[in-house]
Amino acid sequence: MATKRRARAKSSAKSKKRNTSAKRGKQFESILLAAIASTGMRRHREDDGDEADTGGASNIKADAVSKDLRLKLFYSRNRRGKKIVPVPEEYVANVNELMTQLTIIKAAVADKMNVTPSEARITIVSGWRSPAHNRRVKGATGSHHLTGKAADFRIYIRAKKQEDGKRKWSLVDQKIVFAVCKNLMKRRKIMLGGCKAYIAYRWVHYDTRGWVKFFR
Repeated sequence: MATKRRARAKSSAKSKKRNTSAKRGKQFESILLAAIASTGMRRHREDDGDEADTGGASNIKADAVSKDLRLKLFYSRNRRGKKIVPVPEEYVANVNELMTQLTIIKAAVADKMNVTPSEARITIVSGWRSPAHNRRVKGATGSHHLTGKAADFRIYIRAKKQEDGKRKWSLVDQKIVFAVCKNLMKRRKIMLGGCKAYIAYRWVHYDTRGWVKFFR
């Protein structure tokens, strides 16, 4: 009799654990959907204008899924370090997809830090790279930055109000962002790709290569 009671108790505990996990999964899904829906998935192209002297790249813009992400932030840098080299037309779709994945990552990091997605923001350190810029920074020959499939980024969250009433932005630890990316890929919530935390530079690399690779 005692054995049956223990078996029923054990079964009940497992059932509660499964229900809790399912509930958390649904809550996370709702957070991601709200984050994407609040900003909209609007994307458009401007009418063709004068082409810049950048290998015939058209002036193309896209409304990002997150207010702090837009196509211009993924422009490559010139010799003076300014982001003025537009993303070539053939890679715009890759950048749009990358922005979608980064929005999901931002929402997940915000949830991890107990803030809303609107209280978190992403800054792009390096997005698409022109071949010339990739050589200048000594990037890999087959770098996914060259096709607009990779980004080095930082995530900030709004800190609590200070004594002066202001709320400053604080950088989220790269190890936390890396762990979130790894977990999202494991759960197939974002596209499979490469991920690495650059502790010395205080940014995280993520790319949409299509298979998992975690750099050390």
